[in-house]
Amino acid sequence: LTAASLGTVLFTKLYPVYGAAISTAVLTVVVLIFGEITPKTMAKDKPEKFCMRAVPILRVLLFVLTPLHLFFGLFSKVAMKLFHTSEEEGITEEELITMVEEAESEGGLEHHESELIRAAIDAGIRVVGVPGCCAAVTALSISGFDLSTFFFFGFFPREAADRRRALAMMRRGDTRTYCFYESPKRIMDAVEFFISEHAGVRLCLCNDMTKLHEMTFRGTPAEVRDQLLAKGSYDKGEYVLLCEVEEDYLITEVEHVSSPEALLVDCMVQNDCTAKDALKLLLKDENNTYSKNELYAAHLALKERFGA
Repeated sequence: LTAASLGTVLFTKLYPVYGAAISTAVLTVVVLIFGEITPKTMAKDKPEKFCMRAVPILRVLLFVLTPLHLFFGLFSKVAMKLFHTSEEEGITEEELITMVEEAESEGGLEHHESELIRAAIDAGIRVVGVPGCCAAVTALSISGFDLSTFFFFGFFPREAADRRRALAMMRRGDTRTYCFYESPKRIMDAVEFFISEHAGVRLCLCNDMTKLHEMTFRGTPAEVRDQLLAKGSYDKGEYVLLCEVEEDYLITEVEHVSSPEALLVDCMVQNDCTAKDALKLLLKDENNTYSKNELYAAHLALKERFGA
């Protein structure tokens, strides 16, 4: 403003008719060259040197202008209270542009990105996820598994029957990648379950994602078990359990599955026992794929209908 005012006065005296126009043109070029282009070019070419030279000047300006800053800040707050103006924070144009650029650059993990991560893993390059919205998403991003589709299950089931049902669902599912949470106290038991079932899956265990001592264990269930045992102190922190079902382990044909009521009746006939005893036997049967709640519901249904 000062330069514009002085320039207008000077050029108006020299050129009374066109002084204002000449002043505008000259000052625009001068400010653009010496106030914008030159300083930014110098700062870009030699940032550290330029910064060190600018620090003393900025310190003086900071010391001189701080009282004015405090005064105008206090004046603004008093004015807002007097006129009851809402103090909502807006978004500047630069912030909006940054948000749009980030939104354009981000998105889902594409197929070629999964291949890149898998190639890095195979080459022995450490893959680390940046902090994200949750541990599951971060773990999926570094798994190297097929993420064209995936299924988030929640916590891995505790009971053997529920685990077998989950494994059967994974074999018949429309996706190959499944995501679970698991307690560090049960993580070894979960891995042992996949080994005992001879499950054709690859695992990726991610512990304490985005933290200083994060750990990742990859491979078949047996390989992951050996890695956990070699680590020793694996029963701490939070775990994300990722499973990728092998293609030859998937069940593509439709299989006939007996109802829980039919299983109870069949068990009663074969063992010559009551429905209650048959329920206990089925819960101990390793081949049973029904949960405790489903078998109890079937038992109650039979009891209501036949008085079994």
